[in-house]
Amino acid sequence: MKQRNLLEVIVAFVLGEKYYCNIYNRRGTMMCEISSYIFPSRAAADEHRKEMDGTVTFQFVETISFRSRNKYRIGLCQNIKATLLDK
Repeated sequence: MKQRNLLEVIVAFVLGEKYYCNIYNRRGTMMCEISSYIFPSRAAADEHRKEMDGTVTFQFVETISFRSRNKYRIGLCQNIKATLLDK
């Protein structure tokens, strides 16, 4: 587990934890969609983007970041989606 300094802990408490999602465009349409996966780091989101670049259905648009006070359990396996933990 990554060590966090005091400032990072305070910001996470006040603003929430930081998560990342990828936005994709369906090729041949004007429809954009947010990926159903939530990533704990930018590197994990970039890895997912590289995997999706090989498909002919989706075209990468951008990676967005957001903060949430909800705690998400991030799946260690690629096929497990993030789920909201009970408070």
